[in-house]
Amino acid sequence: MGTLVKGVGPVLMVLVFLTAISAAGPAILAAAAGEPSSQGVRVRVLLSPGRPEQSFEVSAQTELDRLREILTASSPVSRSHGTTVIPSNQSYRGVVVENRRQIKGIPAWLAVFRGEIETRDKQPRFFSDTDNSLEKFLIELGMQKGVLDRKIFDRIKENNR
Repeated sequence: MGTLVKGVGPVLMVLVFLTAISAAGPAILAAAAGEPSSQGVRVRVLLSPGRPEQSFEVSAQTELDRLREILTASSPVSRSHGTTVIPSNQSYRGVVVENRRQIKGIPAWLAVFRGEIETRDKQPRFFSDTDNSLEKFLIELGMQKGVLDRKIFDRIKENNR
């Protein structure tokens, strides 16, 4: 009987561990995969192919509201050139927003470069942001959050002339 109890201890510990992991759910799986636990949208600033992209999260309600406001103010356009707004041969290639949490009023995926916005939910759609508010807003947020430094900011400004 004593041998049986000794063998149950490790098995019981494994069962408790597995139960705890399954109860913690997607947050643990995301962390294990190297993904941040997200309450908002993920923003990626695309730099030249040799440089790592910079990313941060937009999760404050005021930031999400401003993002929605800018998107609502943009005008739909038809696009006759290219299949994406992201250029392939620039040192700065724009900003991508990923809405994996399906926050209302924000597309599942969008890219912005020089006042052109591309969204993808079911199919690609294109919009014009004449004063480039969206890109400026996202770049400024990246600066405020300490993700983008002055050197990167200056490079982006140079490319947006």
